[in-house]
Amino acid sequence: MSRPLRISDIAARVGVSPRRLENLFVEATGLPPNTAYVRLRLNMAHWLVLKTKRSLLDIAVSTGFPHPSNFSRRFRQAFGASPTSLRQNRATVIGSGAPAPATLAEEARFSAADRDLHRQ
Repeated sequence: MSRPLRISDIAARVGVSPRRLENLFVEATGLPPNTAYVRLRLNMAHWLVLKTKRSLLDIAVSTGFPHPSNFSRRFRQAFGASPTSLRQNRATVIGSGAPAPATLAEEARFSAADRDLHRQ
């Protein structure tokens, strides 16, 4: 996720044109691929903000947002709160019965999945 995939690269992997891939994706999901991909990256960032102690800059970069201001703006648009305020309020969320922050094993699985995605 740290290096977002291009539609043309995905299309080449599955043997269709970029336009055909976009049409098929919209038919199947109701969303353009880029919109769905940004949502996926933001959802992973949200999970990392709540479940890990990684720095917000590291989370931004590892989920494909190299510019912290863009990450923070997109995060706020998606979730109604900045990553900083969400993390500051994490103690309240955890105290309410939400799962505790991620274990090292969970973080390792995420890192391995990120590496595998870009190896293909």
